Amino acid sequence: MSGKQKSEFAAGDCPFHGASANAEMKGPTGCPISPGAAAFDVFDNAFQIDPAEALRWARAQEPVFYSPKMGYWVVVRYDDVKAVFRDNVTFSPSIVLEKITPSSSGAAAVLARYNYAMDRTLVNEDEPVHMERRRALMQSFVPENLAHYEPMVRRLTREFVDRFIDKGDADLVDEMLWEIPLTVALHFRSSLGAGL
Repeated sequence: MSGKQKSEFAAGDCPFHGASANAEMKGPTGCPISPGAAAFDVFDNAFQIDPAEALRWARAQEPVFYSPKMGYWVVVRYDDVKAVFRDNVTFSPSIVLEKITPSSSGAAAVLARYNYAMDRTLVNEDEPVHMERRRALMQSFVPENLAHYEPMVRRLTREFVDRFIDKGDADLVDEMLWEIPLTVALHFRSSLGAGL
C-alpha cells in the first residue's frame, strides 16, 4: 500500500504493539522492524507455496508491517485490506502496477526503445481523475451491456473444459483461469477503447 500523506507518527511512537521494541532496524515511521518483518520475502518458497500460512505470524502478531526487502508496507488481515482498498484518498493506488523487482538493464533498454511508459488506468489512478474515468465507463458495465459477451465466455469455457474433462482432474488456474479472463478482458477493452 502507498500512503499519500506523511506519517502522523513521531519516531518511536509506533501504532502497533507487535513490533519488537529492541529491533535494530527502523522503518520509515521510526518504528522498529520485527524479525518477522525483516525476514519477510514474497519470493520465498514458503510464501509462494502457501501465502496464508507464511503470513500466519503476521495476522496474529503484526497485521501491518514494513518489509525492508520489498520497500512496502504489508497489510495482512482481511478487514484491514478492505479498508485500504476503500480509502483511496489516504492510500494512493498510483503504485499498484509497479513491479516489486526492477527490470534488468536489457529489459529496460528494450522498453525504452519502444518508448514504453506505464499509463494511468482505472486501477492506478488517484482521485478526482479516477472517478471521472469510472463515470465515463460505467454504462459499459451494466448487465444489459455485458450480456453481449456471454456467448463468447460460454464458448471459451466449453473449449477449455473439453481440453481436460477426460483427464478426471485439473488445475483450473493453470488450465483455464489465466487465459479465459485475459481473453475476455482484451475483447472488452478493444470495444471500450484505451480508456480502461
